[in-house]
Amino acid sequence: MRTAHTADELASFLPSMRIWIFNHYAAAPDMGAGTRHYDIGAELVRAGHEVVIFASGFRHSTRRDERVGRWRLVRHEKVNGVRFVWIRTTPYGGTVARALNMISYALMVMVAQSTEARPDVIIGSSVHPLAAVAARLVAPLRRAPFVFEVRDLWPQTLVDLGALSERSLAVRLLRWTERWLYRSAHAVITLLGDAIQYIVEHGADARRVAYIPNGVAFGPRPSMVDRVIDAGLMEWQARHQFVAAYVGTMGRANAVGVALEAAAILATRGRDDIGVLLVGGGPERGLLAASVQQRRLRNAYVTGPIPKRSVRRLLESVDAGILHLASSPVYRYGISPNKLFDYLAASRPVLLAVNMLNDPVLDSGAVVTVPADDPVKFADGLERLADMAASSRTAMGDAGRRYVEEHHDMRVLARRVEEMCRVAVAARGRAGD
Repeated sequence: MRTAHTADELASFLPSMRIWIFNHYAAAPDMGAGTRHYDIGAELVRAGHEVVIFASGFRHSTRRDERVGRWRLVRHEKVNGVRFVWIRTTPYGGTVARALNMISYALMVMVAQSTEARPDVIIGSSVHPLAAVAARLVAPLRRAPFVFEVRDLWPQTLVDLGALSERSLAVRLLRWTERWLYRSAHAVITLLGDAIQYIVEHGADARRVAYIPNGVAFGPRPSMVDRVIDAGLMEWQARHQFVAAYVGTMGRANAVGVALEAAAILATRGRDDIGVLLVGGGPERGLLAASVQQRRLRNAYVTGPIPKRSVRRLLESVDAGILHLASSPVYRYGISPNKLFDYLAASRPVLLAVNMLNDPVLDSGAVVTVPADDPVKFADGLERLADMAASSRTAMGDAGRRYVEEHHDMRVLARRVEEMCRVAVAARGRAGD
């Protein structure tokens, strides 16, 4: 007869766990991408657990393989105790090739995991759903519970962004997959604060759903990394009394072209003292950089991605962070972009242009809000921040730092992930899987 155990009871005789994380786009700290799972993994390793992250060696921001190497299919790397299994996936440039890249990850991760020791729990992260599908298929084969981490609501995000029709075959298939993942998950983690009701309505057990947002790994102040701030950028920054920076992917959902339009508007107002800095990769970076050159925008600067470990140092050299997301009803479920918490952790005020219903960060005291997709209002927001007394901006930045220390410290978030892993183990035990 199988005995059901609570998460607390399991902790008493399962003090350490082998935790697998399937995340196509997971990154190490020397890469220009979000490091949520590495940061959480590092904290879990410190707590005595073993963490293995299965990720693609092909980077979305640079469109090239950065980890696996030319003649390998899989490469293993340990970073501060966190073990990465880098997987070769197909390259891409367009939409169809990117879909094939996602499929290749799902297939390759199922092969790569077969040589690893059996895990105690498997987390599948839905940056795209096929990573979660692979985790769900592997979990029963390895006799492990499945934790579904919801980063984006598929297919709801694509429908709300206008990329797919609700009546399309693709959406119907994704709806079925979504319900299957929710119903069969032993626990669900969501990064979206207002999505819990949606998740429960689509099949998840409300008792095993938790909101665990993105956060910040606090540590010693990083030193300057060579070439992070090049001579050209330093010279450009010196010409402006106030610089607001965007650090992240430049793609359709981010629509950071609005920030460049705002820079152009500021130029017509004679506000060349206000600079707009865009840092990162993504499909629109080349177009944005070309636009700056063609329009001769002296108050805008576009440069490539930098390692995550260097972001804080860069942000400390500017006056504010900026975040824009294209207007979409999907943001009614909340947002949790890494860059927002990076800005706040660097003690910088934030200009936020996202059409969302509510978000706790709005109460942090560090945010100025303007409507999305409105370059004029965006320019107004930049002027408002630039014209503040420096002491007022400092006070806003300090408030933001206190907010993320209280609510988004990776040490706290990692403990919540650990708890949900134990919840999943207990749920699997009760179900007799």
